[in-house]
Amino acid sequence: MYSEDAAQPSSLLLRRHEPELAALSVDVTTVVIIADSDQIQLGHALATRYPEAQVHFLAAVVGGAGTAVNPPTHPRLHYRIATSVNQRISYLMTVPRPQVMVDASSADVRQRLGNLRHLYFFLEKGGCYLALHIGKTGVAQATATDGIVEEPEHTTEHQDLISMLTAIAKTRSMARQATNSCGPVERELAESTGRIVFDEASAALHKTIPHLLKLREWEADEVLNARYGTSWGRTLIERPATTFVSRATVTSHGDGPIPGRPRTFEVPIRRVREYEDVICPSFQIAVHRDLVLPDSWRHPHARVLGHRHLIYSSARFARLKPRYTPPEPRRLEGSFYLLDTEHPAHFGHITTEVLSRVWGWRHHVVADPTLRPLLSSHGPDRAVPKFQLAIFRALGIPLDDAVVIHPRDVIRVERLVAATPQFENPYYVDPDIQAVWRELLAGLPQPQTPAHARIFVSRRPGSKRFCYETKRVESFFTRRGFHVFYPEDLNFVEQAHLFARAEIVAGFGGSGMFTMLLAPQARIVILTGNGYNAENEHLIAAVNGNRLDYFWGRSDLQTSDGFTQLESARSNFHFDLRQHRRSLERVLS
Repeated sequence: MYSEDAAQPSSLLLRRHEPELAALSVDVTTVVIIADSDQIQLGHALATRYPEAQVHFLAAVVGGAGTAVNPPTHPRLHYRIATSVNQRISYLMTVPRPQVMVDASSADVRQRLGNLRHLYFFLEKGGCYLALHIGKTGVAQATATDGIVEEPEHTTEHQDLISMLTAIAKTRSMARQATNSCGPVERELAESTGRIVFDEASAALHKTIPHLLKLREWEADEVLNARYGTSWGRTLIERPATTFVSRATVTSHGDGPIPGRPRTFEVPIRRVREYEDVICPSFQIAVHRDLVLPDSWRHPHARVLGHRHLIYSSARFARLKPRYTPPEPRRLEGSFYLLDTEHPAHFGHITTEVLSRVWGWRHHVVADPTLRPLLSSHGPDRAVPKFQLAIFRALGIPLDDAVVIHPRDVIRVERLVAATPQFENPYYVDPDIQAVWRELLAGLPQPQTPAHARIFVSRRPGSKRFCYETKRVESFFTRRGFHVFYPEDLNFVEQAHLFARAEIVAGFGGSGMFTMLLAPQARIVILTGNGYNAENEHLIAAVNGNRLDYFWGRSDLQTSDGFTQLESARSNFHFDLRQHRRSLERVLS
């Protein structure tokens, strides 16, 4: 598979990069090799080269002469068959960060591209990635001060790999400006590479920026225990996974994304963990050593983990923005409970994401009365929204003891306690969350406003998902005995009691309707555009057992026209009263 010039023993090619390895600015304690199973001599060579290092040999190709090779007996050489990129990722998650990584396998270009795109970020800052056997290339180099890199010659079979390495080098040499030939991962590779060197058949990349591994909820315990033993902390509570059949009766009127059928939710294992020594920037970011903890994610079960206040590096890695990397974060002693969100001033995110983590507070505050809430503010004055104050006060959460992080603040806490959410749109809802909702309503002051059997939650122009026919819709509902109001005109206590005493709650889909979590007795009617795919109302109704009717209009932006799902979900919409009048009157009768 190798070209004629590239078919040299890996140890010889490795020797060519001895100056690169000798120039490393970090102590080498971990080495990773991705190679064919019959190249085990490369593992022995590196174990000799680094007498203090643990060497991990990942056999990417097994067969032929490799079938006769027994796993090595060298005490510092660890042999593992890992024939896919995902298997290599899973293994590397459980070992210390490497300072040297060598890809010398004869795997196809797709896998070698995958190694570079996904495994490079495991390297510690200051480490070196060597790609051996990449074809006949001639010599090319790029550093932060070089000009445009000479395009190397290459064999057809490795063209994609060489092209990507060259694009990274060019991007790096052009003051880190993105080029059309680079995607987001390639740009991040270029951004984090201080120097890239080609020779006849190999390349060396020097990594200059640290990256954080993004932990998922279900893999956190295994990774934390494998890397750090018991020093990371402990799991305090673990509730088994279960299934939950929606108690709601859902009817869909018109063409929309949420069908009117019963839904069974797969509720995952829910845990409360106590972490030692955690860095907490604002906006629900929690970092332990080189890991972004699973409690940082709004959608921990999404296919790709993302956070708008972290720099996306790859599917498995991110890094802190420079403003979140102060020389020494402010340190706080004691135990803190994460009641934070990526959107701290947003009503909908507080009532879904933050409330969904209160169950862990309830359990742990009994065992540790010194536990203090930890949350973020939207502005530098550390002001907490009044509605959130009302919610926490009703739940007995002591805000006088809370630590509020402002947007450019970073703290380091002695201990952080956090819980798996009971509610994650659109994936699942834990029916036990109803206990928190009931406690919230019971803790609110008694109502001072009149009750209305029928209420309509409206929306003003200028907000997301504005209905162009709002005035006509409001008139329609007013004539049928509905009290029309705008949530922002009322405090939370007033809103809560309007919902809690209503027989029918109607309104435009979105966070203004989320107070329906206090209205298990009500029939719920939602008017919205067909781009709105959020299932918050559906999840709430699934627990409370509401009769839920969706009436669909047409959103301005459609995914069929090339717009993203998020753009479509946020766009304004038209609502055809003539189309839905008869069905609405039947539902409201």
